[in-house]
Amino acid sequence: MDSSSLTPTTATKPVPNVFCFITIAVAMVGAAMLGVDNNVIGVVQGYQSFSDRWCVGVYGDEVSCDADHIDQNKQWVTGFLMFSNVMIAVGAALAAMLVAPYLAGTFGRRPCMSIGGGLAIIGSILTSYASPTVVVFLIWRIFTGFGVGICCYALPMYVAEIATPQFRGNMGGMYQWVLVFGGSIFGTILANISDWQVACLFPGMPGAFVCVAVWLLPESPRFILQKKGRDAARAALQSVRRGDVSAELDAMAAVIESEAKLPEVVFRDILSNPSLRKRCFVGVWMNAAQQLTGVNCFLGFGGVLYSKLGMTDPASFNNYFNWCGLIGVSLGLILLDASCGGRRRQLLIASVVMFVALFMQGAGLLFDFGGVKIQQAGLLMYVAAFQFGWGLIPWLYPSEIFSMNERVKCLSLAVTFQYAVNAFVAWLSPVLIYWNITGMVCVFVGFNFLNLVWVTVFVRETKGLPLEAVPQLFGEAK
Repeated sequence: MDSSSLTPTTATKPVPNVFCFITIAVAMVGAAMLGVDNNVIGVVQGYQSFSDRWCVGVYGDEVSCDADHIDQNKQWVTGFLMFSNVMIAVGAALAAMLVAPYLAGTFGRRPCMSIGGGLAIIGSILTSYASPTVVVFLIWRIFTGFGVGICCYALPMYVAEIATPQFRGNMGGMYQWVLVFGGSIFGTILANISDWQVACLFPGMPGAFVCVAVWLLPESPRFILQKKGRDAARAALQSVRRGDVSAELDAMAAVIESEAKLPEVVFRDILSNPSLRKRCFVGVWMNAAQQLTGVNCFLGFGGVLYSKLGMTDPASFNNYFNWCGLIGVSLGLILLDASCGGRRRQLLIASVVMFVALFMQGAGLLFDFGGVKIQQAGLLMYVAAFQFGWGLIPWLYPSEIFSMNERVKCLSLAVTFQYAVNAFVAWLSPVLIYWNITGMVCVFVGFNFLNLVWVTVFVRETKGLPLEAVPQLFGEAK
């Protein structure tokens, strides 16, 4: 099938209605879970109530666990804080690998999001009020991450299947915008409270909303067409479109009918099919590369890291860091489907700026110039660029490059790798922080340079194409 035949003309281009945008906005609230959780652990580590509960008597005494000395407590940082960050990613990776693909592929995107949101709020409550020991606290962190992983597995898929081609980038990018916005709002709130138990409830609040609200939204028309037929799919599609949906439904049906003749994709197919192998590599590595930029080192260990960089008020700088990221993600979202933007171009721009920002920061540390100001400027420049490209696009791009019969299996692999590398970076970050701050910055300079090379070689532009046409950009196996 020629990809040009799948590209909508002006006459047949699907037109979203107001409910389409409302549907995507409501579903996207779930994305805030991850952003809020990143901020919670990054901020509560500075709460005296948190260190009194979890540090004193376990990782040190009242002096070594005091707010003025705790950033020097290596056992606390490389033990409790590291595992607190790792466990949420471990839970999410397990969910994406073991449960979420089955739920999304068998029962639909809505049940998957609802179950994940429900588990996340239960996990948050248990973390705050049913954690008698460190081990139990970490188990509930895994449980919360499991819910986050289930919900956030289905979210990008659902949005990609609801949105029209001309707005798919903007709508898919809303995932990261909501994630950053939620993190910024809750980060500001966190900076003005001191109760760690209340703070640890915050990640589950968006999950509770999504758990209930998704049942007011339509199921993915592509999923319904595949499972229940054309009439049911027409009703779901019409609810999020203006005008006649026959042409769009015909295009969906043609592709799904052709894919129905194909066997269910299994992992050996990924290795044997050149087009699928290449796309799976791109999807997996894009998610892994997002984590290797190092952003979660600064989010998850900001309280310790900013102090070691000489900042006297880490909590305030963490707010500047979040809000600067929100500016970057907002600009990236505006440009994502514009003629001057796009997936590939924004990843390239982001990679260059992040490389320069971290290089400048590393040079300042190595040659002792600029002091704290050069560190702050480099970090703010870095996070704005990250959110402009690497924050936005990896949540969207893998959902675009797989066909319906490939999407569940391949997205499971991509999302699992994302959380697995997230856990790796969460483990590596405190090791690097206590090894050598300059060396830590140089490690992430290297990763960002490799990301720039990788995007240049492997990423193709998908802006404005119907989902059914995207796989052919990578070569269609017959």
